[in-house]
Amino acid sequence: MSRYRDISQLGTGGFGEVWLCRREDDGQMFAKKKLLPSVDEDGTNRFLREVRLLAQLSHPM
Repeated sequence: MSRYRDISQLGTGGFGEVWLCRREDDGQMFAKKKLLPSVDEDGTNRFLREVRLLAQLSHPM
């Protein structure tokens, strides 16, 4: 069984969809971005660059 459950789609863009999700073990809500099946290698590389850049961000909660 998945540790995460998709709740609802929040949006879609050029190469992905953003979903509201819930972590099963503690109920934590978060957004998840999924690549569309039609994304080419360039789109995949842009997505991975975005992931790396976002991982560097810090925001007080």
